[in-house]
Amino acid sequence: MQGHAMPGPVTWPRRWLRGPAGNALANAIRLGCLFLLGRAIATRLGGEGLLALGQWQNLIALGTALGGNALQHGFQQGMSAHGNRAQWLGAGLLLGQILSFVVCTALLLGYATGLVHFPGFTLATPVLLFLACSLGSLQTNLQGASAGLLRMGSLSRWLTISGVLQLLLIFPFTGSLPALGLGLLAATIGIGVLAIFALPHPKPAFSRRRLPHWLRLWLPFLSIGIVPGIASPLAQIALRQLAIGHDPAHAALWQAAQRLSDSAFPLWSAAVAAWMLPRLSQPGGGPGIFHSIRISLAGSLPLCLGLGLFAPLVLQLAYGHGFEEASSILRLQCGVEMVRAFSLPFSLVLIAHKRAWTYASFEIIGPVMQVSLAAIFLPRIGILAIPLASLCENVVYGLGTWWVCKADLRP
Repeated sequence: MQGHAMPGPVTWPRRWLRGPAGNALANAIRLGCLFLLGRAIATRLGGEGLLALGQWQNLIALGTALGGNALQHGFQQGMSAHGNRAQWLGAGLLLGQILSFVVCTALLLGYATGLVHFPGFTLATPVLLFLACSLGSLQTNLQGASAGLLRMGSLSRWLTISGVLQLLLIFPFTGSLPALGLGLLAATIGIGVLAIFALPHPKPAFSRRRLPHWLRLWLPFLSIGIVPGIASPLAQIALRQLAIGHDPAHAALWQAAQRLSDSAFPLWSAAVAAWMLPRLSQPGGGPGIFHSIRISLAGSLPLCLGLGLFAPLVLQLAYGHGFEEASSILRLQCGVEMVRAFSLPFSLVLIAHKRAWTYASFEIIGPVMQVSLAAIFLPRIGILAIPLASLCENVVYGLGTWWVCKADLRP
């Protein structure tokens, strides 16, 4: 009788690709696709196109804030900590779809009352927005489930594929502002559908008798995620309005630098969180805090040095001529991201220990402080006030989270 060959040991390249470094590599490929997309928009539509791109990205982020982003840490933590993964997944996906419907309805009401601006609104926008919010939330939740199952290799492959698809699907729509909005929504829908088949996850299970129990278990994660999921996009919209009111030309420069920063650094921090949070949630507490900080800084420091030293060249490559003046803004924003990278492990400890009210309090205070300081600094020092306000806010956030959770840390 012929025996089956035993699987060989996992070699270091495969182990490297399955960890945060492999996830960051996939995100780097995705980032390259976003650079190409941003350059096309800047070349064809100028600063107005970049501002519209930022507004649409924030609107989609708001639409998926409760249905996806607010639940993502719950998937990462719960899939590794609960035995019945299928019911945990089923309850989370059901909750996500309900919440995405609620938020999308609120966005459309905001547009109808003039509180929310949709660049290039068309008659197809409401239908596409509902579908994009629903499928965008689903994609985010399935990514969180893959991280919770410790399937980092599959997640990295998906991030690479989705980045390439985003470029291919949106590029044909970069000719005008109305087309750009439709392209972003359509791409979110298409990638969300593909995620159902491409991302590994157990078949969702629903039990009417047990569903209230599982939904109650989700409440701590919802309270952890709901505040930053909404506060961060709202803060960005408020900062954009402040910048445009101060000087539209300088607002476009800030948006260019901010988009580069928001494209590069959060990719690494998301990779670190996806690797670290399930491990911090397991019995024993996972990696020590010093090791966690080293991992967080390992990707952020090279990004900071590269973007800071070669800021004019990076801006020219990303957007073409006319945006080199944003170099000082980009360099200051790099300092902001280094502070965030240092404080990231402390916030993950709060999530892993389900200290929901403490975490939510920091996430409320931070954006309020950032927008308030920007409003105070802007008339005095110009557009640099926005990244400077963010730097001050993140220093306070980092020191505060360290002070609160230092008793829970082990060296």
